[in-house]
Amino acid sequence: MLNWMVLALESNRVIGLRIAKLMRGGKAAQREAHRMVSEKMLAAAKASTT
Repeated sequence: MLNWMVLALESNRVIGLRIAKLMRGGKAAQREAHRMVSEKMLAAAKASTT
């Protein structure tokens, strides 16, 4: 149970950091946006095979 709670807190923090980077703009934000889209596409492809 504790592992799930820690995972929830850590993932929430990561999302906050990524959103903050996107809000600052610039090349770092462009790279982050590209990375996020790539991750979602990969996750969707993996989910479709299961």
